[in-house]
Amino acid sequence: NTDRAVQVLQEASAKGAEIVVFPECFLSGYCVTNQADAAAIALPLATQEKIPDSTEWLKNIHEECQKLGVFAVVGFAQLDRATLFNSAALLDPEQGMKLYQKTHLPELGYDKFATPGSSLPVFDTALGKIGILVCFDLRIPEAARTLALKGAELIVLPTNWPEGAHAGPNF
Repeated sequence: NTDRAVQVLQEASAKGAEIVVFPECFLSGYCVTNQADAAAIALPLATQEKIPDSTEWLKNIHEECQKLGVFAVVGFAQLDRATLFNSAALLDPEQGMKLYQKTHLPELGYDKFATPGSSLPVFDTALGKIGILVCFDLRIPEAARTLALKGAELIVLPTNWPEGAHAGPNF
């Protein structure tokens, strides 16, 4: 999926995109039925707000962002020692890579085995102040409100909605 992300970034940049948002758990997959499978798909990354540039499975994507001058938000299943998170990386071509961990988890797929994140960060970027919510986070109005109160000018929402799902008025 890393190679596919680079290809999509190139295509989107050629069309003038400034930010590309990939789906929830794009790099790892989401559909698992047990703890062992969830741990098996999770990508290793110690939790911190800024992701080290040496993180191999994000490095190629981030290098392409730098080359093209494009931002990306990429979802992945994260393993921090023995703890699983549903995470998204903000790949900033100028300021490195930053991390958000999904704070509101439904009882399905990978989320059944993940630990909720503990913060709703807003990242100051050349595009403005960006907040990230992942899929089900949208269902909790306070999450978006918190990001707005923290100054977010853009909230991105990587999702892995099943076919037929929508964020209509009945969410």
